[in-house]
Amino acid sequence: LSLMPFSVNASKTESIYTNMDYTGTVKKTTVSNHLENDKDVEIKDNSILTNILNVNGSEDFTLDNNIVTWYAKGKDIFYTGTTKKEQPLNIVTKYYLNGKETKATDMIGKSGNVKIVIKYKNNSKNIEYINGKKTTLYTPFLVTSFMMLDKENVSDLKVDNAKIIDNGINYMIAGYSVPGLYESLKIDELKGMDTITIEYKTTSYKFASVYMAASSNLFSEDNDS
Repeated sequence: LSLMPFSVNASKTESIYTNMDYTGTVKKTTVSNHLENDKDVEIKDNSILTNILNVNGSEDFTLDNNIVTWYAKGKDIFYTGTTKKEQPLNIVTKYYLNGKETKATDMIGKSGNVKIVIKYKNNSKNIEYINGKKTTLYTPFLVTSFMMLDKENVSDLKVDNAKIIDNGINYMIAGYSVPGLYESLKIDELKGMDTITIEYKTTSYKFASVYMAASSNLFSEDNDS
């Protein structure tokens, strides 16, 4: 996910890592940048990050009006920083026990029917004119989600927009979403493709972390970045 994919004189790859609580509320966002350098010159990069750190070298930098200048000496630069900027995607996760919405922390150790609903909202959109008509088009993100459940405490597992992999000890759930695609294309078959639903019965609920990855590059011909 790109916050500001702009580099003055170098090719830039940017990745965002966000830690969230079980509801989807953002706790911390760290951005990792790779500036590819093929010349023995300074690299100037537009950056809104704070707490900037060179993670793969000792090259110095200066920061002035959101322009970070790296004294790269012909080397690639790998650096990280933090940001509080709103993310291109928002995630809301709701938990239900026996049909009643419940905090995940209040479900621990309890038995019954569990339902987890993960919904993605695409905040990255542009106004385009198609055949003279103003149209809102969303950045086509593909979001993949991963969760692992202990088979000893899970039965009657069902999922929507996801696949179940049984390795004999755990259920591994791989979900996929394309938030905003229905709103862009208005194709009925794409309705609900912004949501992943997981349902199962448990004898003792255990909280399971969800790992998510999102990219718009998967829809382009050039997937090198």
